[in-house]
Amino acid sequence: MAFLAPLLLLAAVSLAVPLLVHLLRREDPRTRSFPALRYLARTVEARSRTLRIQQLLLLALRLAALALLVLAAARLVLPLGSGDHPPASFVIVVDNGVHSGAIVDGERVLDHLVRRGAEALEALGPLDRVWVVAGGEPWRASPPLDADRASEALRSLSSTGVLPELPALLERASALLEAAGGGPTQILVLSSLASGTLPPGDPTPESSGHREDPRPVPTPHPILIQGPGLPLPPNRGIASVRLGGGLPPRAGDESTVDVTVAGEEVAEVPVRLLLDGELVAAGRTDASGLASLPFPARPESWVRGVVEIDPDPLRADDRREFAAAIRPPPVVSTPAEPHPFLDEALSTLESAGRIRLLPIGSAGAEILLLPGSPLASGGLPEPASSGVTRVVTPPDDPALLPAFNRVLEGWGVPWRLELDRPEARSTLVAAPGYPPSLEGVEVSLRYRLVPVGSASGVELLRDNGSPWLVRTRIMEAPGGPLVLLASSLHPDQSDLPLSAAMIPFLDRLLTPEGPVDAGGPTTGHPAGAPFALPEGTVAVRRPDGTRHPTAGLGRLVDTGQPGLHEILDADGDPIRPLAVQIPEPAVRGSDGLSPVDAAARLGASVEPAPAGARWTRAILPDRRGREVALPLVLAALLLLLLEGWVASRSIGGRSTSKPGDAPAPRTAS
Repeated sequence: MAFLAPLLLLAAVSLAVPLLVHLLRREDPRTRSFPALRYLARTVEARSRTLRIQQLLLLALRLAALALLVLAAARLVLPLGSGDHPPASFVIVVDNGVHSGAIVDGERVLDHLVRRGAEALEALGPLDRVWVVAGGEPWRASPPLDADRASEALRSLSSTGVLPELPALLERASALLEAAGGGPTQILVLSSLASGTLPPGDPTPESSGHREDPRPVPTPHPILIQGPGLPLPPNRGIASVRLGGGLPPRAGDESTVDVTVAGEEVAEVPVRLLLDGELVAAGRTDASGLASLPFPARPESWVRGVVEIDPDPLRADDRREFAAAIRPPPVVSTPAEPHPFLDEALSTLESAGRIRLLPIGSAGAEILLLPGSPLASGGLPEPASSGVTRVVTPPDDPALLPAFNRVLEGWGVPWRLELDRPEARSTLVAAPGYPPSLEGVEVSLRYRLVPVGSASGVELLRDNGSPWLVRTRIMEAPGGPLVLLASSLHPDQSDLPLSAAMIPFLDRLLTPEGPVDAGGPTTGHPAGAPFALPEGTVAVRRPDGTRHPTAGLGRLVDTGQPGLHEILDADGDPIRPLAVQIPEPAVRGSDGLSPVDAAARLGASVEPAPAGARWTRAILPDRRGREVALPLVLAALLLLLLEGWVASRSIGGRSTSKPGDAPAPRTAS
């Protein structure tokens, strides 16, 4: 029971008025007994008792009517019926990511979660608004729905390969409620309770204050978390596939495929490698879950491969597709004398057969390494072909920066270099397609890349968010691809030449863009992350065979289905394959938690759902039921009518005496 206007309960002081009138009208008459009155007193004694009862009844009716009117004015709400008043705003966050596809008791985890959502919707009223946020489909819109349409939306969900991040989903749900307006609110999280979807259980003080802290921002809205009701089954899956140790093999060269199996009982797991649908290698993992399979020599082409293990209840991570461009060694030239560290790295790549290095100043290269100082001085020749990729580093002397920017402007490049604080340093952030060892490599802030207009093509960032490497194009003749760095590959401006990441980074940097390799060499793309489509893309054929038009979109947003996608041109011919893979943290974080532990990881504002079949009593705990103002007013009117009828029948009302009756004595009211 609650009141929507509790201040109007102060009107209850009006109940004192009838009581005061009743008490003030009471008299204590002096009675003198003499023989003539004794007979009369005995005659009216019974009638006087009836009169007192009628007067007390009138007082009770008047007080009750007044009390009902006060409760109606205060807008009394009682838990009656479906409790649909006041209207509530309710968000259901459903984890339909990779772990929702695990089989438990013959059904998917998602099926159990959908049933829990249907139970929650039964506790809502027809006036409530519901939003369904699909964690495994972050691109999916969440319009306001009623309970029936929300139930249909839940049943239409399917499991994806995305690893949902519950903190981010809670922030999105909170934003929906903030825009919804007033009334009771609640967020219901239906999760598989896999540890990979939750923040770590013991964050360090440094990580808790980091700008990328995964814990959700506290919200004023109550949050309830519910699991499937059954524990997740034990799981093991393929966490990663690395081709050639992170470097795609060159055409005609043999290589290896390194497979990492994570989860439970990862030793002696059979692993199979298929290339273009043909089984080419098999092996078993060691005690740590690692297996290295031979990769046979292939001609120049796109290779489509699959690594698989025996299936378990979570089958989505037991098969991992990959795609990589097999190209011949690129021809590289340095028009000017490189730094000793860069020269040594180039020689290492040449001796490994990764590149063909031409003498200084030779023509016919696919990639030109252009240092900024001679470029600003005008001492470097222009390539004759538009297919030549130019890799440009900043000038060593800051005095040459204006001339260097004039060269970029003359090329029509929408990027500039500006001076920054030379004493400050930052670190690089690893990115897809680049070696993970780039993470944490220090670079100086002597220069910073600044976009001009609607510039794009950022591939590597510093930890402060500043671009460090961009891939764009030269618009003026002869044109061609351009890679622009914010630091020279010299120890004075970067620790990269002294790190283990130098060789794989340089190998990635010297891989030219081309029709067979649009988008860069990569073995896979994480499910759920948008993918930039190459020029000429009109459709994408998904692993299930469906065709998704993408003309004019520029990027593929719906990347939730793991497997090999084919990017198609206007004629329906493949431009390149795209291998969408389950993120590695999803495989390593597939162990299940209890609702209590999950709520503790998410924060103090999250409550675990009660155990048992009656857990829906925790749905909208502030729900106050149905407002009963109108029934109270009607009841008050009925009491007033009854009071009038009783008053008309009373001795103090309309006289019903007959001629000859003795008059009633005057008594207290």
